[in-house]
Amino acid sequence: MSYTVLFSHGNAVDLGQMSSFYIGLGTRINCNIFSYDYSGYGVSTGKPSERNLYSDIDAAWQALRTR
Repeated sequence: MSYTVLFSHGNAVDLGQMSSFYIGLGTRINCNIFSYDYSGYGVSTGKPSERNLYSDIDAAWQALRTR
């Protein structure tokens, strides 16, 4: 069985710059790392808001559950 960590990154984080961190973390703890951009940030569309933040995490969780 392979485990996956759903990683909600902190403020002012660029996923592209974090890729080596995610690869290293996944290697050290022997699991997959799944992270995502919040609405309105990075290459994501939409507007940043608390409501959209909750929708983003729910969408990420649902994407993992259906794979």
